[in-house]
Amino acid sequence: MKHQPHPLNHSVLAIWPFLASFILTSKKILQTEDEPLRAVCFVPEKQSELKTLEKIKSPVKIQNYDKGNKDVLILKNTKITPLESTGIGFSHDMYTSTSLPNLASLQKVAPEQIVAVKAQVVQLSGIMSQDTKFRGTLDKQEVIIRNTTSSTRLVIWEDSCNSLEPNKTYILENVCVKIYKKESFLNTT
Repeated sequence: MKHQPHPLNHSVLAIWPFLASFILTSKKILQTEDEPLRAVCFVPEKQSELKTLEKIKSPVKIQNYDKGNKDVLILKNTKITPLESTGIGFSHDMYTSTSLPNLASLQKVAPEQIVAVKAQVVQLSGIMSQDTKFRGTLDKQEVIIRNTTSSTRLVIWEDSCNSLEPNKTYILENVCVKIYKKESFLNTT
């Protein structure tokens, strides 16, 4: 990651707690004028501030942060300043909500964002066993889903395996956007 001296204007849209190295952290989706970014905060003092801003979807200016490809790392010396809604220069984007309007919009969603989408099951693989680093061997099934705009891969795990049927349409809720080798796909949480 490289340090970004220029401030970014964002809107804090979503927060999901997770554990990393036994430190309670938060992932946030930051909407920018160009694309949503994933923000990660390991600083407990900043987490409550970000949760408050997320609740009111407040526009913010973020200074003194590190930035990767689609990640913004909130540091101890990161300065987060709330802005007036007129001071941000863009409006809230429909792709940052939890419901995707269609599968073609998947490319405009930040990695790790939890979404819901309506799609038809086109193809199901058999159940495979997958060795994982932290959870041992898990059952996994790959599914191709589509709607009128596009198709994508959906990976389902454990109890969700064999829960879908070909040619049926489902509203898939609480699925996570993943990117692997520049390909976006969906994964059960």
